[in-house]
Amino acid sequence: MKKLFEQPGIQAIASSVIVTGLLVVGQNFGFFQILELRVFDWMMQITANSEPDSRLLIVGVNEEDIKELKQVPLSDEVINDLLGKLIKYKPRAIGLDIFRDIAINPGHDKLLKTLKQDEENDDLIVPICKHRDSTTPGISPPKGIENPDLKVGFSDVVEDTDGVIRRNLLLSQESNDCPTQYSLGLQLALKYLEAENIQAKFDAREGLQIGNVKFKPLTSNSGAYQNMDAGGEQILFKYRNSNQVAEKVSATDILRNKDDRELEDLVKDRVVLIGYTAPSLKDIFNTPYSSGKSDLSGGMAGVEIHANSVSQILSTVLNGEKLFWFLPESGEAFWIFLWTLPGGFIGTQAFKDRKNSIIAGLGFPTVLIVGNLIIFFTLSGWIPVVTPALGFILAAGSVIGVNGYIEWEERRKEDQIYKDQLQAKNSKES
Repeated sequence: MKKLFEQPGIQAIASSVIVTGLLVVGQNFGFFQILELRVFDWMMQITANSEPDSRLLIVGVNEEDIKELKQVPLSDEVINDLLGKLIKYKPRAIGLDIFRDIAINPGHDKLLKTLKQDEENDDLIVPICKHRDSTTPGISPPKGIENPDLKVGFSDVVEDTDGVIRRNLLLSQESNDCPTQYSLGLQLALKYLEAENIQAKFDAREGLQIGNVKFKPLTSNSGAYQNMDAGGEQILFKYRNSNQVAEKVSATDILRNKDDRELEDLVKDRVVLIGYTAPSLKDIFNTPYSSGKSDLSGGMAGVEIHANSVSQILSTVLNGEKLFWFLPESGEAFWIFLWTLPGGFIGTQAFKDRKNSIIAGLGFPTVLIVGNLIIFFTLSGWIPVVTPALGFILAAGSVIGVNGYIEWEERRKEDQIYKDQLQAKNSKES
């Protein structure tokens, strides 16, 4: 039996099976989740390089707007003026990512009248609400909206345990505070797609389908996630870029602009999102672009997160952009084994051919990382990187350790035999 396990092939296979089993168990307990998520962030930073989405416009309330308008939050009158100007130039939809559950006078009655008229006529404006959670109360939509499920979008975002938003929550259960199933991003995307005669349908068994595209939701163990809350309909965010998801103008740019042609070019047939972008209002969220950074660089305002959601849905439905896919758990285990096996075989050659073993030891992890980047970029696949790389190292290291022990043991025995022979010789001579 001992001789059997000294055979290189048996050593390589045995070490690969054992290491794979240990890594799969550790993966199921979530030991590697944060590392895999950080690798995901890194790949997102490297691969995402899209131009701003020309179908969207962000009207951001920045620090200069606050100083010029001398108010925060914006009054209902200012918001009503913004909406009136934008509606005039025929956007496909307007997302109001500013809570209006209570009156901010002056102008409250005018704003409610505008929302009422829009609901009865053009149905362009989508105000927001927020569901209650364990730490914050819910926030209601503006009063007087007759059909909030089809008119209102929720602004809730899903943060991972490290505070980074990697998941796009599209649908959630209605609540008393927030009586809609649809996210702000999904509502706006659907309004844009109505003009293209593309409709959506949803049922509990098939999930969300828009046109011919099925939005397969995340499960609790999709990708590197282990036992995460997959409530509602969530997909993995594919951010457009870190700098500017869409053309951005300030609120005062719209309010003060007298050039009809310029405003028409900015607004017509676009999805327009209005929201706070001023850092002082602290509506900034961590994204994969801010992973590993101590400052706010890479963070995005809430309105930019929702704009990314709209852009992702439209790009998937209209441009054929792929949603992220994942290996099943059995496929991930086999994937890990595929990388531990060459590690085991390289370990068997470490004492015989050190130079080539070192080259192979560096080359395989490089192929793993580059291959994942290519798959990530071209095929939208998110497959493990940390566990197979660790498996490769552990399998090689365990075989090297075993062979090193065997070699040491053989030398020790040879030394002992030599000592015994020398002692016997000395005894005979004496």
